[in-house]
Amino acid sequence: MSLAHHTPVRGATAAADACGSAGRGGLVPVLASFSMLLLAGVALPPAQASEPPPASAAGPQVGVRTGSHPGYGRVVFDWPSRTAYEAETTGNGLVIRFTESGRIALPGGAPRNVLGVTAEGDSVRITAREGARFRHFHHGPKLVVDILDPAQGGTSPEPMRTESAPTAEGVLADLAAATRLPPPARAGSRPAVLASAAPSDGGVSVRSAVVSDAPLAVQADAPAPAVVRMAQSLPPSGPRMSTPLAIPVQSGLPIVGQAQAQPVPTAPAIPGMPQVMAPQPGATLTRPLVLEQGAGRLVELPAPALTVLVADPRIARVQPASPTSLFIMGVNAGRTNLIATREDGSLVAEFDITVQSTGAVPGQVAPVAAVPAVSAGQVQSMIRRLVRGGQNVRVSMVGRGAIALSGMVPSAADAQRAEAIAKSMGGEAREVINNLTLLSGIQVNLRVRVAEISREITRDLGFNWLAVFNNNGWTVGLRTGSGIAGTLAGQAVGGILGALNGAGATTGGLIGAGYNRGSWDINGLIDALAQDRLVTILAEPNLTAQSGEVASFLAGGEFPVPMAASNNSNALTVEYKQFGVSLAFIPTVLSPERLNMRVRPEVSELSESNSVVFPVAGGTVRIPGLTVRRAETTIEVGSGQSFAIAGLLSRTSGYNNNGISGLADIPILGTLFRSDRFRRNETELVIIITPYLVRPVSDPQALATPLDSFRPATDLERVLLRRQTGSGAPYRQIRPPAAAGFIVE
Repeated sequence: MSLAHHTPVRGATAAADACGSAGRGGLVPVLASFSMLLLAGVALPPAQASEPPPASAAGPQVGVRTGSHPGYGRVVFDWPSRTAYEAETTGNGLVIRFTESGRIALPGGAPRNVLGVTAEGDSVRITAREGARFRHFHHGPKLVVDILDPAQGGTSPEPMRTESAPTAEGVLADLAAATRLPPPARAGSRPAVLASAAPSDGGVSVRSAVVSDAPLAVQADAPAPAVVRMAQSLPPSGPRMSTPLAIPVQSGLPIVGQAQAQPVPTAPAIPGMPQVMAPQPGATLTRPLVLEQGAGRLVELPAPALTVLVADPRIARVQPASPTSLFIMGVNAGRTNLIATREDGSLVAEFDITVQSTGAVPGQVAPVAAVPAVSAGQVQSMIRRLVRGGQNVRVSMVGRGAIALSGMVPSAADAQRAEAIAKSMGGEAREVINNLTLLSGIQVNLRVRVAEISREITRDLGFNWLAVFNNNGWTVGLRTGSGIAGTLAGQAVGGILGALNGAGATTGGLIGAGYNRGSWDINGLIDALAQDRLVTILAEPNLTAQSGEVASFLAGGEFPVPMAASNNSNALTVEYKQFGVSLAFIPTVLSPERLNMRVRPEVSELSESNSVVFPVAGGTVRIPGLTVRRAETTIEVGSGQSFAIAGLLSRTSGYNNNGISGLADIPILGTLFRSDRFRRNETELVIIITPYLVRPVSDPQALATPLDSFRPATDLERVLLRRQTGSGAPYRQIRPPAAAGFIVE
């Protein structure tokens, strides 16, 4: 550390120059110079420092901004360009003297820990509360001054400590530099401000020196060091990132972080100067760390750190895990170093990092490969922007920096596009592992259950009469209802009987009697039909199809329907109509969890009640009708989810009353001349659909059929034991090999 504003001694300087010219390179001239400098610093009165040039009234406008933050207050001087300054701490105040003139505009309010800010010419004084500490640094052209909260357990700032143990050569260089005027500024150099300190008793104050640093030789294509700023007060939330502060190093000072084999004694005390405090021996030893490319290691620090710097982020990266632990990752083969410092700038730890490539010989460092520094998040973001269906693609880094792609995309072209993006961003040196699945290649199995129960109840009660009188050519007849069979009627009056009986005789539930005497033929019939009809249908068609393709299924038959020819001739053509259980659907897989389906299930059966009779070539043709239950819809479900896409609950009832007008209205006796018919029909229907995402099986034995365990019965078992299947043939129930679906309720 170089101390500023030491007493310049002309005699000592001349003597030192004389000794240096007489015996340059020897130990005696150096010790002589050191002794003369000590005597000059103690005996001679201090000379007045050269006065700075008077401030010019004209100068740039300097804005001053203040702000309060947790743990500190901040004052920012907005200079248009980087301006050197001197800082002096006295008690609870800080005086800043700028080397250039400017019009400083002070703010109205005071930030945290600040009692007042005053300006006089090119100097600014900041008065803080008791125990507050100061921290000042350049941030670009701006000068930032932080006023920190008082430290716990004390009200005065800690004394300044050196960042490394000073050597005798360093002390001699500092004392010799204090006897000479600073060299003129050179092109390309910039002033460096060293931290100021004040003793706790408020006696002697030390001001930092404004020195000119020589330009450093920096490789043109070398990346900027990666600096990680830990939290100021080390909160539980962990480290945070901030802008690095570039502090130039004065040539001749000891390098921070070099290990000292033995404790180095501090320089002898000089009246009027604070004594330099040396750190503990061995506290700043450089620790070697060897990593493989693509691997990482968690290291512990001996104390909490505020700033972590990696010299070459192309070789290694650091991620703070806590204030006292770091996760270091090897990126590319090479060698770099990592430095961790405290809030006051003192060293916590230094690591010499060597990153070896896969298969490298220990101790041999491979050259750095030209691999772009790209993260998995950057590749995934680009794929989601440029690839159709890219939101289902996941990108991860595996192995030695390889890029792995997983997830689903709609087509093979989309998978190739995602792989091309990963290769272009990762570079030729990175391997791309393509584990993408195509949505268009997924099979969908559809299971449809059609369950129907229909109940029909019929109740008939009626009195039907047929009376015929035939005498001398006269025939008189009476008929009620239509249920008298021709076999019950007399054959003597077949002409009128055939006209009255018709073709719709009832075939069941009849009680009748007849009387035939001379010209009279009287027949009576009681219709008391009670009919219950119960019909159940259960159909479970299953069909598998590829995503985006049409699939259809039919279990039933076809019946002929005569159709007229299209050429207006009398010829007939025949067309066949389907009936039974049919299913048609188009599945479309949207994502690994969702699929869209257009479904058309249908259940139909022949019905004589809806039949139609056509005259054809001197005869008739009866064409049966159809009773159809059909549904067509588009749904979106997940694999294994069931939906009832159609349902029917129907209850119908009817009542018919037939009789002879007038006679049927006679009280009590009118019942003999009318017929009542009651009919009720109840139907319940539901269609349930369940899709599954399936894949083909490579083992044919894993699939079972209902006939795998079937054995027909022998003649003896069929005749004597009345068995339809052979004994010892257990029924093998077909079960899925694993649980299907993904939602459990």
